[in-house]
Amino acid sequence: MNLEEKKERLIELAGSMKEQPLLFAQSLAKGSTQTKAYLDAGYASETPRIHACQLLVTNSNVNEYVETSKEIAAEEAQAALNYSEEDWLRDSLSILRMATGEAERVETAVVEGVKLGEITHKKVELAVAKGMMELLGKRYGLLTDKTENKTDIKFEGMSDDELNTAIAKLTQP
Repeated sequence: MNLEEKKERLIELAGSMKEQPLLFAQSLAKGSTQTKAYLDAGYASETPRIHACQLLVTNSNVNEYVETSKEIAAEEAQAALNYSEEDWLRDSLSILRMATGEAERVETAVVEGVKLGEITHKKVELAVAKGMMELLGKRYGLLTDKTENKTDIKFEGMSDDELNTAIAKLTQP
C-alpha cells in the first residue's frame, strides 16, 4: 500500500470504530503506554493494564489502526529526510533571488476605485543575501571557518636560534 492508500485506510478504520477504541488506538499510535491509553480513552477499570491488553487482542481494528498510523508517520518522516541537494540548492537560490531584488512584487494602484496602474517593487535585503551567500559558500566548501597550517618541522626540543630559523623559513613568500 502506498502512503495515500494507507491514509485512506486509516480514515476507513476510524469510521468503523467506536469512540473509546478509536481514542485508545490514537493514544497508542502517539506513543502512550497501553495502560495510559486505556485510561485516557475513558475506560474505567481496576485493572486497566489487563483490559488494555484484552482490547488489543480482541479488536483487530485497534491493532491495524496503530500499525497503519506508525507506518504513515515513518514514511512521512523519511520523506522529510529525503530533502535532496538539488532541493536545497533550488530553495537557496530562490531565497537569494528574493533577497537581491530579482523577485518582484506587483501591486495595482487604485485611487477612489479608479485603477491608475501597477507598481513594481524590488526590495533588496542585503543582510539576507549576505547570509545566503555565506551558507552557499560553506555548503560547497568555498568558505572555511578555520585554517590549518601543516608543516613537517618538529618544534619540540629546538633551541631559540633553531626556532627563529624555522619561523623565518615558514614566513618567507
